[in-house]
Amino acid sequence: GDSNTADIGQTVEFRVTINVHPGAENYALHDVMSNGLTFKQVSKIEHIKTSESVTDTLTKDTEYSVWTKAGFTSETTDDVSDTCTFEVRFTKSFCDTLKANDKVIVYYEAMLNRNAIVANDGNPNEAWLDFGDGFSSTHDITKTYTFGFDIVKTDSQNTLIDGAQFKIY
Repeated sequence: GDSNTADIGQTVEFRVTINVHPGAENYALHDVMSNGLTFKQVSKIEHIKTSESVTDTLTKDTEYSVWTKAGFTSETTDDVSDTCTFEVRFTKSFCDTLKANDKVIVYYEAMLNRNAIVANDGNPNEAWLDFGDGFSSTHDITKTYTFGFDIVKTDSQNTLIDGAQFKIY
């Protein structure tokens, strides 16, 4: 979807669906996360072979590799080729197996961190696919929202009670 909600410290799950067209080659999924999101991992990639009604789970380092900005430890820490948070690069041998109307679904996770923007514009996550010789899909943006609220304790005249303590359940 275009948006979701999460608490700070909570894991947010994302999913990108790639609709395969004839002549699929040089597939690279790019993702840019805002400062409020910390990339955790690519959890699974599925290949749906539409003509055969079969779904296969891809094998990392055989059919794809994950590249991240240096400093992340959950995946390969080789530099990405641009300003992305991470990239999934599909091997030529895997791309050669793709047929028109197949789908490739990439599942990945991020944590909403303490730098998250509370309310307002949310915390964007942008993804797109590079393919062929220099072509790119449109960029798709999902926003993760989080909310906060202030609590004060007052007396019956709506006067703030200094030093009040209470529990919220």
